[in-house]
Amino acid sequence: MKIKQKQMKRIFCYLLIFIVFFFQGCIKTLNEDLKAKESKLVLNSVISPDSTIKVNLSRTFNIFDDESADNLPFVNNASVGLYENNSFLFSLNFLENGYYEKADFYPTKGKEYKVRAEVHSYKNIEAKTTIPSKVEIQKIDTISVSYSDDYGDSRQYYGEITYQDISGEENHYQLKCRVLAPNGNEGEKEWYDQSIWVEESNEVLFDKTYGKLLWTDKYSDGKKIKFRFSFFELYGSSRETKEANDTLSFEFSLMSVDKEYYLYLKTMAKYEETSGGSDPFMEPVVIYSNVDEGYGVFGAYQQDTTSVFIITQYSGDGGEE
Repeated sequence: MKIKQKQMKRIFCYLLIFIVFFFQGCIKTLNEDLKAKESKLVLNSVISPDSTIKVNLSRTFNIFDDESADNLPFVNNASVGLYENNSFLFSLNFLENGYYEKADFYPTKGKEYKVRAEVHSYKNIEAKTTIPSKVEIQKIDTISVSYSDDYGDSRQYYGEITYQDISGEENHYQLKCRVLAPNGNEGEKEWYDQSIWVEESNEVLFDKTYGKLLWTDKYSDGKKIKFRFSFFELYGSSRETKEANDTLSFEFSLMSVDKEYYLYLKTMAKYEETSGGSDPFMEPVVIYSNVDEGYGVFGAYQQDTTSVFIITQYSGDGGEE
């Protein structure tokens, strides 16, 4: 019996030694693989006929890189060229912090643009996009409803937008909203991004994105479209000044975006819904990229913008009149 126990102890020791050396070898191999994993360039740019072309260029971090604020991954020594319908136009001028720009050039609808970046010791990267047609807002109506909650009196607004989809084109849309409201300093206002929502009966027509509206014309090609949405008064924004009326300026932008930018926005919205990937129980989200041999997005859009001014009056005790 004692002999068998000694044999078992000996076998256990040999097994333990084997496991230690095995995993040491695995760790060494993994570290070598991680160190050898190449860093790639990241290009981000969204162009429109209303603005000049600006490109930001950075690189991915290696797992062993210094990720401190003193080692930001901007790439400042690149050659960044712009092409129109495959013909070279010019090189973009370096500004700072990885930004490159051509200050006096505005892209044109319908033409294909390509941006190509070359950096020593990195693979050359490039991406293409085409500016889509502009779709105009025909009409926006709004109404407001007062309500009370744990934060006090506030308002929910309902809007209705009308536009005409372009027949025969694959169109992708985003509806954005921002509000010009008091910032807490007397007499001062600033712009805030405003979340917007669609009614439950219309949700099936939209991509499920938290507080943002993205959709295509898959079921509405060439049709005149009208749908309702809702948005809320920013908590406290209209209660900072109680003695006078507050005018809230809501700005709505109907954006016609190209497919590449649409897919990027869609995956980014899903990524944000998972708390930026910090939730270990959520399925990982891969951010869409159309950059060959790198990461990022080169997209395009046109937008039509209209403003709605809403005056909200409050009584002296802070409640609504």
